[in-house]
Amino acid sequence: MVPLALITAWAHAFTARSAYPFMPVRSVGWQRPGPTASATAVGHCVAQWCCESGRAEASVAISGASTLTGAMRDFWQLAHRFGGEGGAPGRQMVVAFPEWRQADDARTFQEVLQHIDECAEICEFLGETLLVAGRHPGTPQPADEPERATVPTIVLRSFMQEPWGDYGDENFGEADPFADLPDTAMDEAVSLERPSDEACVEQTLAWVGSITAQIGLAPPSPDGSTVDAALARVACPLTHARTGELVYAAFWGAVSDLANSAESVHETTLLIATEFARYNAHAFEFFASTLNEALPPPMNLGEDVQLVFYHPQPSITEMPDEAAKRRVDFALNSVPFPTINLLRTAQVDLARQRIEAGSPQTRALIELHERVCGPEGGLLL
Repeated sequence: MVPLALITAWAHAFTARSAYPFMPVRSVGWQRPGPTASATAVGHCVAQWCCESGRAEASVAISGASTLTGAMRDFWQLAHRFGGEGGAPGRQMVVAFPEWRQADDARTFQEVLQHIDECAEICEFLGETLLVAGRHPGTPQPADEPERATVPTIVLRSFMQEPWGDYGDENFGEADPFADLPDTAMDEAVSLERPSDEACVEQTLAWVGSITAQIGLAPPSPDGSTVDAALARVACPLTHARTGELVYAAFWGAVSDLANSAESVHETTLLIATEFARYNAHAFEFFASTLNEALPPPMNLGEDVQLVFYHPQPSITEMPDEAAKRRVDFALNSVPFPTINLLRTAQVDLARQRIEAGSPQTRALIELHERVCGPEGGLLL
């Protein structure tokens, strides 16, 4: 896989007869796209397209991702980085995906762009100071761009919003007391001492143990050795992300790690988001809805993983049936932090066939998935 690489393209890079056509005369912090000839060739084509489409000074990122998971991980990392860099309005970043074969289908690529657009609702930069547009070899190009993009490409462009006023006239002539609060303050009920990362993981694993016992799948080992071995196969990556861009990047990174790990050592993942929407269950619910929509085709994330989202203050807007609500309250009301459970679809399918798959903890999480999301309403009821 070609590593993610950044270059900066300039129009005069193609007029100079240099042995290094990628070397921009005025570049600062430029680095070569990658160690392989194919990466160089792709980078050259993308940079040339930038020059021909009026983006001669755009930053260019060549992603080596070959799957939806890798492409989304790269995109969200770059969106956060580019959005946080600052700079003049109108600056652009071009993100090209030459190895992502799924995106060769124009309809699939368009669905991914629509997904990103929906995700922007809870992002810090996308939709606020960054616009997103797609360019695809299989779709008509805008009139002001004479050449089609050679590979599926996402373009980020910065823009400037009018600053918010202090609303003094609406506050009886006084300055708005909330005008200078940072965005993150809107998600904090009170200022509390945060537990350590180790404590967060321990609390989450204790929650898993409680769920396992309450469902009736607690392992029989009295000395705890079986429990420890089983919990070791439940990965608990932790993210301190507060922005949509970073929590999406953490999610897709966790999906990638699960896909690239052996089931014998990594059965399931609990992604712990200690700082994201911790006191805003509805924002977390919206975040969950954007990823649930990626499960069916054409994005088809559900081919590999199934998802369950837990929040310490769960919203029940999608569960009006009181009996159904009671079946899962014991789990939803006790999760210590906003948490995303990634289950292997293959294990869920085996469980639905009444075939025992995975450790007791993994089976308990699958059972909880079925009670919350599954068509049967639970396998062990």
